[in-house]
Amino acid sequence: MRRVAALFLVICTALSLAPLATAQQLEQDAFLPTGELRDPGLEAAAKGLGKTLRCVVCANQSIEDSDVELAVTLRRHVRNRMAAGVDAEQVREELVEVYGEYISYRPATGGLGILLWGLPWLVFFGVGGVIVISALRRGRGGAGD
Repeated sequence: MRRVAALFLVICTALSLAPLATAQQLEQDAFLPTGELRDPGLEAAAKGLGKTLRCVVCANQSIEDSDVELAVTLRRHVRNRMAAGVDAEQVREELVEVYGEYISYRPATGGLGILLWGLPWLVFFGVGGVIVISALRRGRGGAGD
């Protein structure tokens, strides 16, 4: 009975460590010692995504260009998720969910985003239209005197 229990314990321990070993093996297989992905296409996709994500600490740099600790962590997260087979757009959505639209250099174009992008143009053309109309009215009024 003790042998069966010991065998059961060994099997359970081995099975519980298997996912950990698999994750470590994936990381060893997927990454170069520099932290870049071994697959050049996947690395290019990860860099492309990283260029569109803003470092939330530096604000004016992408996570690919920044050396801040958070940017390094975010670069690693992007590469880990993409190495695991997650689509780049899904990774972007995950990060936007955590950090908000601010992290994205390509903010959503629906809802409030349209208003925020369109409002300056509406104000510009509205004010410009008022100025032009008032100038035309003054021009007509002065010519008739």
